[in-house]
Amino acid sequence: MAIERMDKATAQEINQEAWDQADAFVNKDRLKTHQLRNIFSAIEKMRTLYKRIQRIKEQEKRQPLIDDLGMQLVLLKPKIAYAAGKQRSVRYNFFPFVQGAMDAVEKSKDKDKAYQNFFALMESVVGYHKYFESR
Repeated sequence: MAIERMDKATAQEINQEAWDQADAFVNKDRLKTHQLRNIFSAIEKMRTLYKRIQRIKEQEKRQPLIDDLGMQLVLLKPKIAYAAGKQRSVRYNFFPFVQGAMDAVEKSKDKDKAYQNFFALMESVVGYHKYFESR
C-alpha cells in the first residue's frame, strides 16, 4: 500500500493505487468478483454508517456512531484475515492491501477525509477489478 495516510491521499494517488491493485488481484492472484464483493459489502455497511454520521449535527449524538465506525474498521481486519487463511487468491495482494488501507485510515488526523478516501479507494478497486476481469 503506497498511501501512508488516507487523509493526505490525492485523487490521482487513489486512482493509481486502485488501478495497480485491481490489476494484481485479477492478473496475479486470480481473485474472483465474489471474493472481492464479500469484503466490499462490509465496507458498504461502514459507508452507510458514515453517511448517517454526516447527517447528524450534534456532537453528543455523533460520537457513539463514530466509535462504532472505528470498531467496524478494526473488526474488518479479522474478516479479511479469515478470507486470506481460506483462499490463496486473497492472501498475497488483497489482504496486505486492505490492511494497509485500514492502517492509513487509522494513522490519519482528519478522519472524515480519511474515510471518504478509503471508501473511494475501495469502490475504485471494485470498478477496475471488473474492468481487468472482463479483458
